[in-house]
Order: sequence, then structure tokens, then C-alpha cells
Amino acid sequence: MLKLGKQLTELYPDLNPDLLYSGIILHDIGKVKELSSPMSPSYTLEGKLLGHITIMVDEVQQAANELGIEGEEVMLLQHMILSHHGKAEWGES
Repeated sequence: MLKLGKQLTELYPDLNPDLLYSGIILHDIGKVKELSSPMSPSYTLEGKLLGHITIMVDEVQQAANELGIEGEEVMLLQHMILSHHGKAEWGES
């Protein structure tokens, strides 16, 4: 996916490559909390009730707060995570 992201930044030079690469890397990391283990995965209670997308959006906000990061970039990164499944209710228009 990062190779595709690099190609996108070459095709669309106005894209913010740091933001794009961050979204690519972070979009499914919430699955670490959604699933119990890699060997015999089952859904955690948090995973069942919230799902990996919501978990990761919250993680991004928490990290931004801890690092004192504010601004549009945090919201854009959250949007990328929310919309990566391409569903209107997750920010994809």
C-alpha cells in the first residue's frame, strides 16, 4: 500500500505524503485491540462494540492530545481512517 501511496503522490503532487503514508500505516492498527490474539483471534468486547475503525480514530486523538498536536492534520488523518472502507456513514461521500 505504501508503494501505491508513493505513486499517488507522484501523480498528485499536491497531496501531503506524510499524511497519506500515516493514514496507510494506521488504517487497520485498531485491529490489535479489536482482536484478542494473532494465533487464535476472537473479537474482544471493545472490538465487538466499537470496531477497529472507531478504536483507531480514538487512538489518533489520544496520541495527538498527548503530543500537543492540534489542527486540521489530526482531523484529516481521522477522516482517512474513518473512510477507508468507503462507507458514507464513515465520512466517504
